[in-house]
Amino acid sequence: SKCDSNAHVELSYMEVYNEEIRDLLSGEKNNAQLRIRETLNGEVYVRGLEARTVSNPAEVGKLMEEASGRRVVASTKMNATSSRSHAICVLRIKGVLDDSIKFQSKLTLVDLAGSERIKKTMASGSRAQEGISINKGLFVLGQVVGALAEQRPKLKRKPPFRDSKLTRLLQDSLGGNSRTIMIACCSPADFNIEETINT
Repeated sequence: SKCDSNAHVELSYMEVYNEEIRDLLSGEKNNAQLRIRETLNGEVYVRGLEARTVSNPAEVGKLMEEASGRRVVASTKMNATSSRSHAICVLRIKGVLDDSIKFQSKLTLVDLAGSERIKKTMASGSRAQEGISINKGLFVLGQVVGALAEQRPKLKRKPPFRDSKLTRLLQDSLGGNSRTIMIACCSPADFNIEETINT
């Protein structure tokens, strides 16, 4: 509305599976070519990732549904359709305001896979490796958030963004002039008390 409906909006959707980036908008692409890069002004992007222009919320919803259907899911003892990856949907918005000021912004929507204990999921082989990768990303994310939130000067440390693909991709969505909202999914069951506290 601030730029007379002339904003240009692009959507991209990816997942971090076993510390590898997979393009969820393009099912046939060679994902080995996808590389995390950073612009001179600090914006993080994935080179080779497909982006599609969208013009209304319905188109966004349709593409998100299509991309979500390509996510890696599998059955474990704790969840019949467990997400085995962290999914990241990015909406890039560019436009010109009434007073001829150009702007660009980015909205990042992230669906994190839940932390899991291998003892409970009874996972083995590739399922167990997936769980280890999921937990690694969540662990590093916790360290990054902790470092960013630390108020005491003596305990200030550099956030370890580069320790995980997930946190590297979210680097400019967590620090700087970004605003971050997190929604935690907790279980009321005693059986899941450790996971809930961990979350």
